[in-house]
Amino acid sequence: MMARIPPRRKHSHAGPREISEAISRSARAGDLSALDATVRAARKSNVALNAVNYTAMAMGLARGRDFRRCFEALASMRALNLTPTNATLRVATAACVSWFASKRTSHASATLALQEMVKWFADGGEPRADVRSWNMVLAAFGKLGARRCMSEVLRVMEERGGIAKSVPKPDIISYNTCMSAMKGNVLQALLLFAGLVRGKYAKPDAASYNALLKIAMDDARYLIGLAEPEGTAKDRMVKGSVRFVKAVLKSMQRQKVEPDLRTWTGVLRLLTRTEAETSEVADLVKNAVLEFWFDLRNPSRPSPDLIVSWKGILHTCKVDQTLRNSDIWFTSLAVQCVNFCFCTGGRCPCSGSSSSGNARTWRICGHVHYEFDSLSSQP
Repeated sequence: MMARIPPRRKHSHAGPREISEAISRSARAGDLSALDATVRAARKSNVALNAVNYTAMAMGLARGRDFRRCFEALASMRALNLTPTNATLRVATAACVSWFASKRTSHASATLALQEMVKWFADGGEPRADVRSWNMVLAAFGKLGARRCMSEVLRVMEERGGIAKSVPKPDIISYNTCMSAMKGNVLQALLLFAGLVRGKYAKPDAASYNALLKIAMDDARYLIGLAEPEGTAKDRMVKGSVRFVKAVLKSMQRQKVEPDLRTWTGVLRLLTRTEAETSEVADLVKNAVLEFWFDLRNPSRPSPDLIVSWKGILHTCKVDQTLRNSDIWFTSLAVQCVNFCFCTGGRCPCSGSSSSGNARTWRICGHVHYEFDSLSSQP
């Protein structure tokens, strides 16, 4: 007679480990139905959720575009006095930006929600402060257009960084992020830059100066104000642009910062957008073009900076009268450009497009170079 095999015992409830794994798995997949079922199972089994679980829940709800419940999960976590982690801050920051981008809330509501998250974390967050998470907060305020809040967060990092364990010291990315967000307001960017130069946390790098050059492109009022109050607005903007470029290059030399490809591209775009024909502008443009060619490194492995810079230099030769009347500039540029296209496997910097064969590359470059030849032959 065969012995009877006892039936398997069915587990009436899942343990904390199973609950945590199920929450993380559902959150990563953005499966809100599975996430809700797991949370109900946890309550039925009297399993207390921790900070990691609530953070995963908030991430899953944000991915599922259920922002109301996402912030409710974070509020429950705060009500239970659970310590938020660096991941919690990143999830909350991304949720605020996505909430506003989805057009389901106003600018003020998204900004206020992010402010509350930052205050909560600064007062009692994870003791191992992560500057990358806080830089993400600065970038988020910049996207929301809340420059005052962004500057306030940077000030908190400067004053409490290293003293409060949950607040990190700012780094160069912190300052560059804030300066890049000051679109159309060079004065505010210069105030941040001055704090960077005088500060003790970081020193300016090429990206800092590139941000200033880019912001100056959108602030014609500031450039006009740099020139003497004589002549037309166009002439004053040209003189102001020259003065600003000289100040930037002089500051880079004083701070021992080497210009990169984006620096020279910014200089060229700033100087040539008005089609001015002054000798001072011509000298600066020629110097920038020479420095640009000198800085080309290993064209067989191009970077996005290189592609963007080629577009800038091609645009410069189109609009600048001095370069337009000099055949040697166009001849050298055509050779460099065609060689660059073949070295990059058919990727043309003139248009930023890619092709599978050399014929397409020749057609794109040939069109641009024909246009250059036509310009250079003009009287």
